[in-house]
Amino acid sequence: MLIIEKIYGNIITVEDGDSHFNIPPGLVDRNCREGDIIVLNADGTYSVDKNAAKKRRAEIIKLQDDLFE
Repeated sequence: MLIIEKIYGNIITVEDGDSHFNIPPGLVDRNCREGDIIVLNADGTYSVDKNAAKKRRAEIIKLQDDLFE
């Protein structure tokens, strides 16, 4: 799973399990944001998997809620 960890200037840092790498913003959907899950397309660009990102955010919110109950 590729997760956008940080967007800073002309660098997007992506987490892939235990490793991290940088990709230029021109290869990723302009509407991406930190925490989004992205997928590599056949043409070498990346797209945001909106369903996976939404599901992941919901799971994180549930974990946070469970901590404070």
